Amino acid sequence: MLPNLLLFTLGIAAIGAPVWVHLRLGRVKKRATVSSLRLMRATPQTSRSPRRFVDIPLLLLRALVLLLVALGFGRLLVPGMRSHNARAYAAIVVDVSGSMQAEAGGKVWDQAKAQVLASLEKLDASSRVAVILSPAGRSVPSWESPAQAATRVAALEPGYGANQLAPSVREGVRLLAEMPEDRPKVLHLVSDFQRSALAGLDEVKLPVGVGLEIAKLGATQGQNRGVTVEVVSAGATDLGIYSFNDGTGGKLVLDENGSSRELEITPGNSGVRLGHAGEKGEWVTRRLELQETDGIAADNVAHDVYQAQDYIPVWLWEPPSEAKHVYEQASYYISRALQPVSTEDGRAVSRYLPVALTESNISAAVGELGTAAAPRLLFVPATASPSAELAALVKGLVENGGSVVFFGGPALDADEYAAAFGEFLPVRVGKAESIALTPSLAEMNDGNLLWGPLESLSRRQLEKAPLRQRHAVELAADAAVLASYADGVAFVAERVIGSGRTEFVNTSANRAWGDWAASAPLFVPAMHLLAARSLGDAPFQPAHQPVAAGAPVTLKLGTALAGRTLKLGEATYTVGADGRATDVIFDKPGVVDLTLDDGTSAGKIAVNFPTTESVLESDPEPVVRQRLESLRQSGSGSTVRWEAEEQGGLAWRLCLLAAALLLVIEPVVANLRMKP
Repeated sequence: MLPNLLLFTLGIAAIGAPVWVHLRLGRVKKRATVSSLRLMRATPQTSRSPRRFVDIPLLLLRALVLLLVALGFGRLLVPGMRSHNARAYAAIVVDVSGSMQAEAGGKVWDQAKAQVLASLEKLDASSRVAVILSPAGRSVPSWESPAQAATRVAALEPGYGANQLAPSVREGVRLLAEMPEDRPKVLHLVSDFQRSALAGLDEVKLPVGVGLEIAKLGATQGQNRGVTVEVVSAGATDLGIYSFNDGTGGKLVLDENGSSRELEITPGNSGVRLGHAGEKGEWVTRRLELQETDGIAADNVAHDVYQAQDYIPVWLWEPPSEAKHVYEQASYYISRALQPVSTEDGRAVSRYLPVALTESNISAAVGELGTAAAPRLLFVPATASPSAELAALVKGLVENGGSVVFFGGPALDADEYAAAFGEFLPVRVGKAESIALTPSLAEMNDGNLLWGPLESLSRRQLEKAPLRQRHAVELAADAAVLASYADGVAFVAERVIGSGRTEFVNTSANRAWGDWAASAPLFVPAMHLLAARSLGDAPFQPAHQPVAAGAPVTLKLGTALAGRTLKLGEATYTVGADGRATDVIFDKPGVVDLTLDDGTSAGKIAVNFPTTESVLESDPEPVVRQRLESLRQSGSGSTVRWEAEEQGGLAWRLCLLAAALLLVIEPVVANLRMKP
C-alpha cells in the first residue's frame, strides 16, 4: 500500500511542474532596438503586472498527462480506479472435522464458513477455485468459479471425522500444480489446527510460487470431555471398556436395550469394564451418555453393540500342589487367560468357562465322557508323573471327538509323557534348550491357521513374545506345524486323530521359560484362538469393533458373503473374495445395521465420535505457518508478479494508455503553439 500512496502523492505533486513552467514563461514582449539609446546604461526593470498563464491548452495537456500517470500507479487509493477482486487460482482447504462443532466465542464452524466466504468474495469472477474438504470423506475437489464455490460452502456443515491436514494440503498443492502459470496461485487453510491433525504437515513441500494464507479459528485450549468406547475382542474375549477421553472420573448413564443405569468412573481409573453377556444370539445395544455441557455436544454420547454367545466349558488340569512351580502353576495363567476378568454383575467376559480338574474329581470326569454335559476341550500344563486317570481322560476325550492341548515346561519328563500320551502327542518331546533368536517366533501372516485372525499389530507383537527356552521336538508323521520359532522349530504342532485332535505348545504356560504367560495382551488372545482352533470352531467374532465416524475402515464380513454388496445409505461396497469390504465410511455416530443388497443383515456396528477430535488442543497460526514453510521448495521461476496482490482493472490500464498517447501528442501541440 505504501509504494502506491507514495507514487500517487508524487504524481499529483508533479502537476505543479508544468504550472511553474508556464508561469515563468508569461507573455514575452518584443523589444525594438533604437540607435540613440545604445550608449545608455541598462537599468533593472520590474513588472508590476500579474503573471498570467499562457498556452493554456498546452498546460492542461501536460497536467493531464501527469494526472493520468499518478492515477494509474496509485490505483489502489482511488475508488473506481482499482479492482477489489484478485484474479487467481485458489485452493481452499476447509476443516470440516468433528472439532469444528465446538463452541469458542460462538460456533467455530460459523467462523470458518464466514472466513471462506470472505475469501471467495475477494476473488475476481474469472478466478478458479478448488474447495478441498478435510477430512475428504467421499468428496472430490474440482475447479469452479468463486460463485459456485460460495454456493457449495454456504450449504456445508461440519462432519464427525478426525482430521489430518497433511493429505488435504498435498491435494491442494497438486491441484495448483496442474493449473497454468498465467495468474497467481494461492493455498488458503481454514482450520482450528488441532495438534492431532497436524501430523506430517511439516513434511509437505510448498512450491515457491504458491502464496500461503492461513486462518486460525477457535481457542488454542478448549474445555471439553467426551465418552470413549474400547472393545477388547480376540478369539472369544469380548469386553467393553467405557471411559472419558481426558482420563478423569465421573458418571455415565448406560442404556442397555432400553434398561438404564448409572456407571461411576473413579478418578485415576481407566474406565468401567463390562463383559458382553446375554442370551445366545441376542443383539445388545449400549448407549452411554455424559450428562454435562461442554465444548462439543456430539462426543457426549457413545455406542456399543454386540451379539451375545453361550459359554463353552473347558477342562483345565490342576497338577498336585506339591508340583507347584515357584512362578505359580501354569494352570493359573491359562485360567486367567480364558476367563481374564469378571464384570460387576459377576459375568465373565469370555465364552470359555474353565472347569478345574484335579485328582479328586478326575474319575467323575472320565465317567462323563460321551455325554452332552462333558466339555470337549482339555488343557494339560506340563506335569510330572501323569496319572493313569489323566491318561484315560485324554484317550477317551480324543476318541469321542474332543481335543487336548498340551504345554511343555521344566516339569515335563519326556519318557513319562511318551508312556502316558505317546499315541496322541503330535511330537516326541526331547530335552530343554535355549532360544537364541529375537524375535523368537517366525513371521505370521493373516492366513495363519492359528493366529491369522489377529490384527497385524497383534501378530507382530506375538512374534516378539518373551520366550527363553523350549523343548527339542520331533514331529509325528501325521502332525502339522501351526506356528514356528524363528529358526523353524515347531512352536505349536497339531495332530488330527479320528474326529478328535491334539496340540502341543512348545513352551511353558507359566513364567519358568519366559514371561509370555504374564503378558496379558499377548497371552490372552493367543489362548482364546488356540481354544477355538482346538474345538474346530472359527474364531468368535461377536461384533465389529466400534469404529470412528468419517474414517475409512475395513469390515470383515466373512468369505460366505464374498461378491455381495453392502449398502449404507447411498453408498455401496462390494465384499471381496477374502470376505472384506474396504474403505467403508460411516458419516455419523450411531448403531448401524449392515444391510446387504437383498435387504438381509450382516450384523451391526457401533460408530462413535473420534476420540482425537474431543481433545481441543491446537497450535497458533505462526506455528502452523512455520511448519509449512520449513520445506518450501527452492527453484527457478515464480508465479508472483508485481500486480499479484490485486490485479488492476480496466480503468487504470486506460489511464496509462491515455497518458502514453498524450505524451506522444504533447510535442506536436507545443511545436504548433510556439510558431509565430
